[in-house]
Amino acid sequence: MKQNGEVDQQLGERLEALWNKDLVGLDPTDPDECNIEEYYQKMIGGLATVGNVYQKKAENLAGSVLTIENNRQQVIGVSSDEELQKILDGTETAEEKVGKILEQALERGGRDNVTLVLAQISGYEEKNILKRWAERHSTGR
Repeated sequence: MKQNGEVDQQLGERLEALWNKDLVGLDPTDPDECNIEEYYQKMIGGLATVGNVYQKKAENLAGSVLTIENNRQQVIGVSSDEELQKILDGTETAEEKVGKILEQALERGGRDNVTLVLAQISGYEEKNILKRWAERHSTGR
């Protein structure tokens, strides 16, 4: 619009010419210049491609996390961190806690080399807990 309220036909024609003129490239690797509408279409298509790539990566990583968690569960033989925490927060002696965890690991498929390390931070409750427990509970495995 002109200041007097009339339609500026020349300005409209110049804007239309710019809109249709091939004057921009999407990126330095794209040798083809394009008009604004083509640029927009290429840009949206490129963003969609990048989005799909990252979505697939996220899905693959989620699968890896699940695989690692399943392997961790098989290795420790206890179903969850919460279950371990419940045992460790109990009022039993350290020896009894180790016994519970070891029994669960063996019951739930711990095949060999079940290793437990239990450290009591607040003080040393008993000496040779694992050795005494193993001597009393030896199953011949």
